Amino acid sequence: MATNEQRSSEAGGVSLRSSIVMSMCVMVVAAVVLTAGPLFARSSSGVKVPAGTNRVNVSLFEFGIKIDPSTPVRPGKNAFVITDNGKIPHELVGFATTSRATAMPTRTDGDVNEDSPQLKSVLDTGAALNPGQTRVIVTTLDAGTHYAFVCNLPGHWRLGMRVDVTP
Repeated sequence: MATNEQRSSEAGGVSLRSSIVMSMCVMVVAAVVLTAGPLFARSSSGVKVPAGTNRVNVSLFEFGIKIDPSTPVRPGKNAFVITDNGKIPHELVGFATTSRATAMPTRTDGDVNEDSPQLKSVLDTGAALNPGQTRVIVTTLDAGTHYAFVCNLPGHWRLGMRVDVTP
């Protein structure tokens, strides 16, 4: 026959085990939300694009750029629907270049040198987008040309806000 102390210990063991399992489940769910959540958290589906353009949904977040695989970049006129899904301002600038997005020409401060002769500007959001803001930029891209898209706000490119595209 179990004593009150044994019952209490057994109940505590089950409770502790349940707590550990529950904590692990919460951590897994949090990791999934933190990893995938920012990618397309704010819908841009209601945003209209000009007729005759290929829609390209782009998400900006800390610290990455994600092009929605269901709306890939294609040769010709592309309407980039750019949404800041992060918690801080971001921008998107794009260049025709032979340089990989990880090896762009830089200024002395370490950010991308947008005035480099190695880069031909093809897209620029202008002012930074605030969190939750969406902007549409239309640009024409050539088949087989390499493009690098980056956020060039101080430090953002170095922290991974860059992507290579070849339509």
